[in-house]
Amino acid sequence: MLIPWGHDTGPLPRRPWVTLALAVVCIVTLVSTGFDPAVQQFGSRLDEAYAFWSAHPYLEPGDLLAGHFGDAGAEARAEFQAAIASGEVPIPKAALEAEQAQLDRLSDDASSSMEQHVWVRFGFVPSAPRLEGLFGHMFLHAGWAHLVGNLLFLLLTGPFLESRWGRSAYLLFYLGAGVAAASLFAWRDPFGTSPLIGASGAIAGAMGAFLVVFATLRIKFAYWLGLFWGTFAVPAWLIMPLWFAHELA
Repeated sequence: MLIPWGHDTGPLPRRPWVTLALAVVCIVTLVSTGFDPAVQQFGSRLDEAYAFWSAHPYLEPGDLLAGHFGDAGAEARAEFQAAIASGEVPIPKAALEAEQAQLDRLSDDASSSMEQHVWVRFGFVPSAPRLEGLFGHMFLHAGWAHLVGNLLFLLLTGPFLESRWGRSAYLLFYLGAGVAAASLFAWRDPFGTSPLIGASGAIAGAMGAFLVVFATLRIKFAYWLGLFWGTFAVPAWLIMPLWFAHELA
C-alpha cells in the first residue's frame, strides 16, 4: 500500500482557501447524503433485491444488481439453467419463472427509487446530460474510501497550484478539468445510464498540471508491505506518469 503524504516545499505564501473549500463541500455532501430519504429508500430496496438474488443465485440478476455487486456467477448460472432445460435439476419451470419474476420486480422497485437518488439528480448521466450533473458530479462520492483517496491527491497538489496561479485561475482550471472528464466519459459511452460521480477527473487534471509546474519536486510516500513499512520520495516527473499509466490500464 502506498500513501502520498507530502513533498519538499516551503511554506505557502497564501492560504489555499479554494482547495479547502472544495474539500469541505465534498465532505459535507457525503455526510448529508446519508440523511437523504431517497438514498435510504434506494439502499433498502437494493438490499432486499440482493438478498433475494443471494438466496436464488441461479436467477438472472439484471443490470442493476450486476452493476452494483458484480456477476461472478454468470458461468455457473448458465450451466445450472442448461441443466434445468434438460430436466436434470428437479425445479419446476413454473417455479423458476415465478422466482425470476419476483427478482425482476424487486430490481424494478430499486431502479424506480434510484430516480430520486442524489447520484442520478446531481451525477452526470451520459444518456441524459444536465448542467447540474456536469458540475455536481465533482462533489459526490460513493463512500469514505472513495472520498479520502481523492482528497489525498487534492491536498497534495491543489494548494500549490492555487498559490502559483491565484484562486480564480485555479478554480476555473479545476472545474474545467472536471467538465472535460465528464465529456470524455460521455464520449466513451454516450448511451450510458450509470451516473458518473467523484472528483477524480478534476483532481487528475490538477495532478497533470502539478506535473508540468512542479516536475522536479519530490513527492513523499509512506509504504506498507506486510511486516515492512517506511517512507521514500520520488520526483513528480516519475510518479505522476506511473499513476496515469495505472489509471489508463
